[in-house]
Amino acid sequence: FDETRLPFFCVHEQLMIPLGRPWLAWLVDELTSAVLGFYLGFSPPSDMVLASVLRHACTRKAYIRTDYP
Repeated sequence: FDETRLPFFCVHEQLMIPLGRPWLAWLVDELTSAVLGFYLGFSPPSDMVLASVLRHACTRKAYIRTDYP
């Protein structure tokens, strides 16, 4: 598990105001080095971010099959 702040700013498309730098948190399998789950958002590292990563790691990834047939 690791968390890092990304090195770019996000800007709102319509209002053209800066939203800030997003955080990326991910969970990697130690044996296969595969990414099991991730979280991309503006919440700083916390228990909520860890729970979001774990939830994404435990749920089915059916959207991948539809996005990448």
